Amino acid sequence: MIQQGYGDDQMHFQFQDSYVPYVFRDGPFRFQATGFNYQRNIDFATLPKTPAPARRTEFLSFSFSVYTEPKLPLLGAGQVKLTEVYDDQKNSMMPVANNGEQFNQWQGRQYYRYGNGYRSYFTQTQVNLVKTSDRAKVVKLLRGTIPLTLLAEQKPEIVSDNILKGKGTKVKLGGTSISIDEVTATPAKQYDIKLTITEEGKENDYTWQNSLYQRVELQDAKGEKYQFNGTSMGSNGAGTVQLGLTCNAAGNVKIGPPAKLVYYTWNTIQHQVAFEFKDLPLP
Repeated sequence: MIQQGYGDDQMHFQFQDSYVPYVFRDGPFRFQATGFNYQRNIDFATLPKTPAPARRTEFLSFSFSVYTEPKLPLLGAGQVKLTEVYDDQKNSMMPVANNGEQFNQWQGRQYYRYGNGYRSYFTQTQVNLVKTSDRAKVVKLLRGTIPLTLLAEQKPEIVSDNILKGKGTKVKLGGTSISIDEVTATPAKQYDIKLTITEEGKENDYTWQNSLYQRVELQDAKGEKYQFNGTSMGSNGAGTVQLGLTCNAAGNVKIGPPAKLVYYTWNTIQHQVAFEFKDLPLP
């Protein structure tokens, strides 16, 4: 099973003696059904003196994960849109608003250009359904689409090729301005770097801010990467971030003195993907 959260561009796996029963594949995308959440409530704290139906509510949601291949990292997902869903009694389970359109009260409340800001290989989401019959045992068919934000290209740009003497360096890469404010080294060969990064049109864009952790690299002259073991961030909310990075050699890797500070510009694409699941057991 894939493990998330390492912050690098590698895929990490952990062995599990299990299998995934409900899967749909489309090109580089893999959809995995993860479950239903069903809640049923009745409110009788106060009741009208005149006869009236009991106040009952039901809530049913379907959760699933979207995986992608390493060549096409995932940055975010938009609102799920159901196109067809019915149970084994041939009842539609599509939530419908008063105007007859699909009802999306909870799902897709926000759309993130960069998701949580991190390059990853899977994301999780959910969609609301309506359970119309207690006799229904399975969702016979569920079809829908989801818009994905994908990282199509990562282009390395050299901010400084002599980082130890790079204090005061300022570069502009398209709409991104980067200033090296401070570079210090400790006797233990640990390096502290402070940067100011400004991006045009990124006021209060926290997902862009979070993406910076994966877009800055410190390398030696041969391109070997240093490991970040400490980070800090401050922002004025106007598209400017003060980024602090603490770096050292990763594990037992033989690495030379730091030389190059690299910033990756990201080109993204939006892609609509269709998916379907069959014979999902209802709670």
